[in-house]
Amino acid sequence: VERLRQVGRFVKSRRTLCQGTETIPQVAVLHSEHHAHAHASKNIRNSIDVAPIQGAVYSMLENHYGVDILDEWALEPRLEEFPAVVAPEQNDMSVEMVIRLKQYVETGGCLLVSGADAIDRFGTLFLGVARGKVESEARFHVPAADGSFDGYSAAWRLVKATRAESIGQLATSPLLDERLLPHPAATLYRVGEGAVAYIPFDIFRYFDYNRYPLASAFIGEVAHALIGELPIQVYAPACVDVILRQKQDRKLVHLINRASGIPNRPNDGTIDEIPPVGPIEISVQLEKKPKKVYLAFENGDLEWKYSKKEGQLTVDLDQVHIHAAVVIEK
Repeated sequence: VERLRQVGRFVKSRRTLCQGTETIPQVAVLHSEHHAHAHASKNIRNSIDVAPIQGAVYSMLENHYGVDILDEWALEPRLEEFPAVVAPEQNDMSVEMVIRLKQYVETGGCLLVSGADAIDRFGTLFLGVARGKVESEARFHVPAADGSFDGYSAAWRLVKATRAESIGQLATSPLLDERLLPHPAATLYRVGEGAVAYIPFDIFRYFDYNRYPLASAFIGEVAHALIGELPIQVYAPACVDVILRQKQDRKLVHLINRASGIPNRPNDGTIDEIPPVGPIEISVQLEKKPKKVYLAFENGDLEWKYSKKEGQLTVDLDQVHIHAAVVIEK
């Protein structure tokens, strides 16, 4: 009972800065209801395949993007609010959604699509690549950060960049200077005022399955090449999730620490402790110096400065333990 009281106090103390807030749009992950229904099974417990959705959300969070998950009906009227959209292996999205996403890119949006079959939905001209052949049950080494990871996909399209820019080069060994293939790991193509990035294999399903750090790094590299700098940027350990909210005249940068100590038993999720992690740096573009910047929910060493010339607020925080929020009052 006392433990339940502790949980209640934890939740209640956070209510004023959590309830009644709205998202600060950054990255929308498309969870197409048309794709979901096309692949639904008869198993009532797990009839909807959400692995690519989860992989997209987890990887974007690890790269410190603010993420919202939206179905087609929810995303379509709000599409232009989001600087970037990720369509993770949503091969059977509606034709109407494909058209809207193309329009979104033409007018300045950033779109990341993945999967061998995405080329059938969006076309080679839009993606800036040649179709290439599809390898089944394929494994290739994908460069990321200062190394590579052994990627797997049930279907892997070996494209060639025609008008698109290549990001990385596939290989058949972890050695990045030999046994390279003439196929990019991903591509980036400028379309109209926006851009589209294409990862031609099931990267998000792969990441949902194993959560390999170098796979997260690869996704982050592609996302950064596509999206660039956003008005709010967070630099923190990978275990810190970022949730961006706003309420009245306040911007709220929620920081959630998912780090854990040594598990009591290797085969379950019970943990002994949650170690504090840091440091964390937050960069926010603001036209005017904020009235106040402070840390809510936890005690920590927070320092901030504002550059009028650059119109930029920089916040430095030494650590987050479980859940803290940086509050920026206009």
